[in-house]
Amino acid sequence: MKGRDKYILFFRQCLKSCRNARIRLYSCRKSKQVYTQHQLIAIYSLMKFTKSHYRDVVSLVEIMPGVQKILDLTQIPHHTTIQKFAKRFSKSKIDALIAVHSMNKFESILGIDASGFSSDNASKYYAVRIKGDCPMKHYVKDSICVDVFTKLITSCVVDIGPRNDNVEFIPVLQKSKIAPVVVVADKGYDSEKNHKYVNSLKAVSMIPVKRNVRRGKYRMKMKKKFSERIYHKRSLTETVFSVMKRKFGSDVYAKSDEMRIIEVYWINFTYNLHRLVQMQVGFIWMISTEPLRRKIFI
Repeated sequence: MKGRDKYILFFRQCLKSCRNARIRLYSCRKSKQVYTQHQLIAIYSLMKFTKSHYRDVVSLVEIMPGVQKILDLTQIPHHTTIQKFAKRFSKSKIDALIAVHSMNKFESILGIDASGFSSDNASKYYAVRIKGDCPMKHYVKDSICVDVFTKLITSCVVDIGPRNDNVEFIPVLQKSKIAPVVVVADKGYDSEKNHKYVNSLKAVSMIPVKRNVRRGKYRMKMKKKFSERIYHKRSLTETVFSVMKRKFGSDVYAKSDEMRIIEVYWINFTYNLHRLVQMQVGFIWMISTEPLRRKIFI
């Protein structure tokens, strides 16, 4: 699969996601209707995909006639158009774009985990030299629910950290469109309330109970049914974070807390597009008649 084919698949998948999530072409009747929301979503996603900035992604689209043809662009948007669109586009719509990739699945093993994205781009050397005298910004905490079979993000909750893991457990499960058979999470999510909620979904909570816990009906039930083999599926959730940070960076560049949160939502959506492209490439390789010397790793 050539590099340009990867970008073509990326844009096609992005436009398909917009249609499936029922994102309207224009935000309102009185909009100028120069660019559709689908076009701006695709360009912003490309910016996260290539780990670039607003001016850079505009320059990139300008020299990619194939992309302009797929997006049906008659003119190149100004970088401020993309920035204002990202600020205006609601988090609920990004949630819909993320969830649409798992809507056809009925049940699965879901893994829940959280990780932080740094709001400070200072180098480690700089931080050592100032001896920590400069106040550090709060990080952005990303709590995700992952289908461990496809490694796709089914839902997410993003907020400014530090925050306790337990706070986001139930909200992130409520947003997921997949009915879980098993929910796996690390010991930080262990609480009677979380075990009880998973049980109410007619699923099994595979969350190790903390040491010295002697109370709780559902916690004691978990102790008896705990399976190390199933629990280690949780590592696939950490794999998702590893891929996200290696491909799209572990820093966010926005200035305000609101835009930092939105930026991480977009990173989650872009990761799903990247994963779907990988799955498509793997399928094309399996049915390809070309020699086996051409290897594609997923």
